[in-house]
Amino acid sequence: MQKTNTITVALLGLLLFAGCYTDDSTPPNPARLPFENFDEFFSDNNQDIEGFLFHGNEAVDFSINPSLHIFIPDNAIPIDDSLQMDMITAFNKSDFILLNKPTLSGDILLESIGAFHLQMRDIAGVVEIDNPIEVNMNLENGQNVSDLLYYKLDGDWLPDNNVSIIPDMGSASFETTQQGWQMLAKEFVAPDLAEITITPFGYGTVPIDVKAFAVLDDHNVVFALNADVDNVSVSGKLPKNISLTIVIMVMDNFKLSVGTLSTVIDSAGELELGVDLVELNEMIEIIKDLN
Repeated sequence: MQKTNTITVALLGLLLFAGCYTDDSTPPNPARLPFENFDEFFSDNNQDIEGFLFHGNEAVDFSINPSLHIFIPDNAIPIDDSLQMDMITAFNKSDFILLNKPTLSGDILLESIGAFHLQMRDIAGVVEIDNPIEVNMNLENGQNVSDLLYYKLDGDWLPDNNVSIIPDMGSASFETTQQGWQMLAKEFVAPDLAEITITPFGYGTVPIDVKAFAVLDDHNVVFALNADVDNVSVSGKLPKNISLTIVIMVMDNFKLSVGTLSTVIDSAGELELGVDLVELNEMIEIIKDLN
């Protein structure tokens, strides 16, 4: 009788243990991506805003980075109070991609030496620049000031021939009262363009958005390709016989897939590009590797 009771107790113990056991191997529900579409991610919000404090009616000189210097004369903003200059800069191909600012003026490819977004403000909000500030941007070896034009972003990069660009010991200077996005660049003349359609594969579930950029490997030129979300493809006119890299990104609500292709286009046609599942930080690193 004692043996039977022992077995019964053991069986009850196993049943109780099974009732309390939960399978922790089941993966949790995946987190949604922190943006609804790629245009929400690729924006000015994707870069840090640097704030530079100064006092109105006082001359001040700021080195924003090794390539960009701003001189504000004492009469630029005649406000006797504390002011702040907010800056976002774009000097590399990855900067222009992450900010969604392709170096295009209509159908014209632009080779940029750098761009910046400038805004002056006091405690109440944005203030105007009454008299010009001086902007100085470094040139790389072989760059010629005479080839450069000043561009202002207004939906597209628009040239302003009224802004004079002055050579200054390996750099280019100009004066401006403008705020917002501004850039120095020269036209990049491609010998010929070819219409290319690119279809990604390997992304898994039905995507909700697709985005792609192309960069010239040896020039600071970035252009966006046209996305067709319904057919999961991108298309655009790419320069022929020039080394370039295409990056294509596909997303659903929870996952990102990215692929790159380094190639030389010799004729119009269709391409396929494999994409791999990545985390958001990995996508950013892939884009930064395009510099």
